[in-house]
Amino acid sequence: MPYIEMAATAVVAVALAWLADIVTGRRDLPGFIVVALTGAAGGAFLTLRVFALSTIDSWLWPMGAAIGAVAAIVLYFLFRKQR
Repeated sequence: MPYIEMAATAVVAVALAWLADIVTGRRDLPGFIVVALTGAAGGAFLTLRVFALSTIDSWLWPMGAAIGAVAAIVLYFLFRKQR
């Protein structure tokens, strides 16, 4: 399957968002999903284009995307507006 890496990356990002929503108990799943997918896109861009560590057909860039998603979720949790 030619695009299995992209599908796996999206599934991992949504799973990380769901896990973050459960761990924090904030009930902000749509926000976490948007943040995780954006972080995954940024992590993939950094892995593929900026650092040139892999190509699109390898399994290294989805790991970079997952790291980007985790970093974005952590930063979202730390710096979002709270009442």
